[in-house]
Amino acid sequence: MEDYRVKITIRNERLLAAMEGMGYKSVAEFSRNQGLNGVKVREIISGKITPLDREGNPKELTKEILEILNLTIEKAFTEKQLKGFKKHTFEIKVEEKKLLQIINPAKNLEIKVIEQEVKNKLSEIFSKYLTPREEKVLRMHYGIGLATEHTFDEISSQLLVSSTRVAQIAAKALRKLKHPNVVEKLMETGAQDVFTKVKFKKINSDRK
Repeated sequence: MEDYRVKITIRNERLLAAMEGMGYKSVAEFSRNQGLNGVKVREIISGKITPLDREGNPKELTKEILEILNLTIEKAFTEKQLKGFKKHTFEIKVEEKKLLQIINPAKNLEIKVIEQEVKNKLSEIFSKYLTPREEKVLRMHYGIGLATEHTFDEISSQLLVSSTRVAQIAAKALRKLKHPNVVEKLMETGAQDVFTKVKFKKINSDRK
């Protein structure tokens, strides 16, 4: 049995369940269809920003979300969520046998379907804004759609160029993707909703 490092992101499951109940597969889809700021909606769901103003009243965006979902402030947020969280992600070490016990096979399948939709949207954006080489470097380096991540040295051996050149290609690709118009399109794919739920990263034996 191997050990895995599990990254868990705090999310408001009450709001997400209400969105799913309305047929939305992601926060991005919900926000886009309702004409809301997807980034801000996601921040409220993660607790990055509080749903209340300084006077303790619901913020305008909070009111809009609650009205759309037909929820009261009490039903949508716990006392802790009303105050927001200073830390939004946690990493813990879990044994493989315990990890298998906490994964719901049916839910896992549902997540895989959504992940595939997101991957398809990401591929469309990559092919539109990046050259084939830039896309390959990013996918390999960050493990997008692959089983594992690769170092610049590993990528350089495949592309038959120096690792410095690979780093330059990656930097150029990232600059393209950081353009405001492209960032907005990336956010709309729902990638944040899918890939920040729970991430599993195998711990190499030499690091134990």
